[in-house]
Amino acid sequence: MSSENRCKHLADRIREILNAGIRLSPEVLHYIDSTYCNPSAPELNAIFADLDDSQTASLCALIFSPDEAMHLQLEGVLEKETWRSVDEETVVAFLLQRPIETEIYFPGKSFSLKLDMPRSAVERFVSHLNLTQNPDPRVVDAINRFLDGSLRTVIKVRLRQTRVALTENRIRFLCRLIEKAGTGLEDFSACFDLMLEIFGETADDGDIYRLLRDKKRFYFKGLQIAEKFTARLQQSNMETLILQGMRVPYIDSFHAR
Repeated sequence: MSSENRCKHLADRIREILNAGIRLSPEVLHYIDSTYCNPSAPELNAIFADLDDSQTASLCALIFSPDEAMHLQLEGVLEKETWRSVDEETVVAFLLQRPIETEIYFPGKSFSLKLDMPRSAVERFVSHLNLTQNPDPRVVDAINRFLDGSLRTVIKVRLRQTRVALTENRIRFLCRLIEKAGTGLEDFSACFDLMLEIFGETADDGDIYRLLRDKKRFYFKGLQIAEKFTARLQQSNMETLILQGMRVPYIDSFHAR
């Protein structure tokens, strides 16, 4: 497919998804209600009428950012091509040829709003697709060989969206991890996300076993501190413990386990 045709094809698919409407996440809905005091439909229309307002611009950025469901719908188009920076500009140009009207749905509320997507939101939407973040073909090959169905697309999206530098050492590790998933590794998606998170925390490209061992020790130590604090809290109150110099542990015990 020529560069122009593939960009037009992607733009048409984006327009199709946006024309189907956007259902706001609980997080975005909470932001709107807390920032604008649970606004009514007329009040929201007035808010979106002033796109020059910085707060409205921030709201548009939240509403029109592609969520994972959109990424999943678009990955089938993205993975078939190798994209360049100039393609991003071309896709935006195709989308701006005519207005994009989308309906915003507010879960739990009795109304929806029809809005024309602002130019800045179109540009931001396309930039957040990370077109040029073309995953390493060896990892993609492992995904296609060892993962099934929807999980295959989910992992491809996570790869495209990661900001982690995947070195040769890390690529080999991920390929092996994906191969193990094909033998029945439980909760593979969480394991894959954890590895990207750990890789993103350090520039160390050495022994990955040592990296995992140190991370396990870190979490284990944090859990011990949290359990000790919880036991002390049952015998005293928070104010007394703080006055005694005991620090409140900042760890999510469930996540750590």
